[in-house]
Amino acid sequence: MITYSGPILILVFLLLTIIISAYEKLFVWNKTLKDYVEMYKNHLPPFLVKLSLIIILGLEIIVTSFLALGIYDIIVDQDISLSEIGLIITGVLFLILLIGLRILQDYRGAGRTAIYFLLVVFGLFWIQSI
Repeated sequence: MITYSGPILILVFLLLTIIISAYEKLFVWNKTLKDYVEMYKNHLPPFLVKLSLIIILGLEIIVTSFLALGIYDIIVDQDISLSEIGLIITGVLFLILLIGLRILQDYRGAGRTAIYFLLVVFGLFWIQSI
């Protein structure tokens, strides 16, 4: 169990980060959609912004499921397969978010997202090396 304490902390951190993001999108949908359409008004048509937001929300829900189940599996069975899948999908999610921020030319936001992505890669490396 102690062997997995570092990866579990990374998984919990990512789970909390993404579940809060998904919660905000899901329960404040109209405001979130309005804000994103306004943010991307010079770059993407509104229907693409809405489609992107739906895809991101779907990925966030999938990621939170895999991360939560992965944490459970590590604690109960010391099985890392769901955690690996969760981390890989999390990495894909952050790459998608990075692309969106680069479209906006929000380099600060892209830099912050890159830090999360590096945490995912580190967690994946760590969990696969145990």
